[in-house]
Amino acid sequence: MSAALFDLKEYVLVADTAFPYLPQPVLINNHYNIYEGAIGKNRYQFFTIPLNSKAGILCTSFIEKYFVTKEYYHEYYEDGQTLIAACEIDAIQKLNGLPAFLKYWNDCKTIDDKLRLDFAIIPHFAALKEWFDLKLVKFIQKNESQYLLSESVKEADIRQFKEDNATRVYKFLKANERSGKGVLGTVTKLHAEEMIKFYKWLTDQPVESIHQPRGQNKTEDTAVEIKPVIRSDAVPTLVEIIKDFFSGDQEVELRQLLVKGISPNSKLFFLSNANKLADTFKQLFDAKLIAGCSKKELEIWIAKNFSSQFRGKKKDYSIRHLHNVISSPHNRCSNPIIDVIKNNFTGEYKIKKHQD
Repeated sequence: MSAALFDLKEYVLVADTAFPYLPQPVLINNHYNIYEGAIGKNRYQFFTIPLNSKAGILCTSFIEKYFVTKEYYHEYYEDGQTLIAACEIDAIQKLNGLPAFLKYWNDCKTIDDKLRLDFAIIPHFAALKEWFDLKLVKFIQKNESQYLLSESVKEADIRQFKEDNATRVYKFLKANERSGKGVLGTVTKLHAEEMIKFYKWLTDQPVESIHQPRGQNKTEDTAVEIKPVIRSDAVPTLVEIIKDFFSGDQEVELRQLLVKGISPNSKLFFLSNANKLADTFKQLFDAKLIAGCSKKELEIWIAKNFSSQFRGKKKDYSIRHLHNVISSPHNRCSNPIIDVIKNNFTGEYKIKKHQD
């Protein structure tokens, strides 16, 4: 594990005043399952208690008082400690540590319960994996209509979803490292170890190679692997419209770039005004017919793979020029190549060749 990325020595116990998760009894098959824990103390306890035992009777009273009549919580902590003391005596099953949390996660949490949680309060790698899978399923279902015609868009969105969550985990861990001034973080070493496992699983590569600062020992063009994905149902029409703006000997490479994301050996020369090609990709991006990248990354990708004509001569695109066309909400090409038209009934977009 790389100390350069996450130094586990820097994750320490929070102060003893850390507020614990108090008992949460759940009745299953005439037994109460009770979980109590405090992430900040690495304390996780799980008990299975017979319904008719002394601890079971206390559980019934505890639930009635705090979850049914919802009395004021000023005695919640004291009553909880009394209940836990009784559970120590009457339990027919007792687990400690992370196995206790996982038992609670598997037996007492519904799918909706799990979806409502934030990753930061899940201290177990296996539970974090399941939490992510549930989030991903919900994310895919939400965007299902977009994926019916394009598996590549779905794959690009899933990659982005994983990357976004990995970034959140990374920032959380770095924010909770102890500072050089000795200020305590809020994550224990055990919690951090589980979180780092999760981070490595999300990134699917060694921790040491992740999050290298962009541009370090690299040029801007190669610092980031950029692969915009054009919706598969849009590609045939797009290629048929724009291929006439490239020389015939570059058509194969043009198709490979737009269909498979394979960069040409040399830049594809667009035989017209530079703004027209930039505007084409701007329209596609704004209509969500391009996925897998930001506008800034799209600009870099265009500059890397295309050149254009300026005053009768071949000229490379500049990032500034592309930014002015693609990232501006106002700049619209006066003589575009394509029009992307929205069907107001279905919400779908269709590409058409622009008619003067």
